Amino acid sequence: MRRSTSSIIRNPRAAIKAGLRYAKALARPMRPALQPSLSIETTNVCNSNCVFCPNESMERPRKPLEQKTFEDAVAQYSRMGGGPLDLTTVIGEPLLDKDLLQRIAYAHQFPNVLQIGFLTTLQHLDRFPIDRLVLSGLSWMTVSTAL
Repeated sequence: MRRSTSSIIRNPRAAIKAGLRYAKALARPMRPALQPSLSIETTNVCNSNCVFCPNESMERPRKPLEQKTFEDAVAQYSRMGGGPLDLTTVIGEPLLDKDLLQRIAYAHQFPNVLQIGFLTTLQHLDRFPIDRLVLSGLSWMTVSTAL
């Protein structure tokens, strides 16, 4: 029996059970990544207070990564064979990096640097023209709701 969306919303327990059944049906054994990936913290600046983040206790100066350091790391990664590039580590909101689009475009010029993306809260999406962000070479963006 198919349930309508409105009946699921009225019965959250049923929605949770259905979601668990769906997740169980899709479960597959985890396999290690086929190739290494690189994560670069382009900035450690963030104004959120996410439950999983040590942002509040960080003692380093809050600032973006120097562009030359970023370019050197990406070029070296490409020479090593490249692969996925994650512009997130744990601390820092990539959308607060004023050079984000420039960094994505730089990394995108290397054919073996693939799947460029980052984790964000989207709170600062208005800092960049959406068309430039979409066309920058960005492959993925994960939105965190764990504020």
